[in-house]
Amino acid sequence: GHQDGLSGLIGTWSEPGVQCESCHGAGGNHVNKPYGVAMTVDRSSEQCGTCHYRGDVTVIDASGGFIKHHEQWDEFVATKHYANGMNCLTYHNPHKRTIWDGDAITKTCETCHGSTITTLNHAAGPNCVDCHMPFAAKSGTKRGSSGYKGDVRSHLMDITADTASMFTPGG
Repeated sequence: GHQDGLSGLIGTWSEPGVQCESCHGAGGNHVNKPYGVAMTVDRSSEQCGTCHYRGDVTVIDASGGFIKHHEQWDEFVATKHYANGMNCLTYHNPHKRTIWDGDAITKTCETCHGSTITTLNHAAGPNCVDCHMPFAAKSGTKRGSSGYKGDVRSHLMDITADTASMFTPGG
């Protein structure tokens, strides 16, 4: 679409259904008069939850050792980060691909956790997401040759050392 040549706005959506109208509402008036219409902006995490939600934020569904597909919103609203006012757009720019590189996420984490990162010498090691957002979920389609590796990052942003508490008896 026509995006005035702004970087990150042409052909970079991860899912074909996430387009301008997903957050800005109907765009007919904007198309007819591009610079004379005040666009509605829904910057809430609930908008992301319309697709990335399974119906109960108190239960994270798992199967075969992996968190089920489309649990990201359920996971995130269960975090301390969400309780402290952060939302999906704290981490994801809707005008760019949703898959961030580790360095960009680490910079976001440093805004609140900078002293912890320095104290624990995390800065020299892996990115924050490598441990706090591991590939613990499976997408709806199988990718690659191995069925034993997740391909979607967990959005729980926590490390659970007690393996007995990680899953319900069914999965």
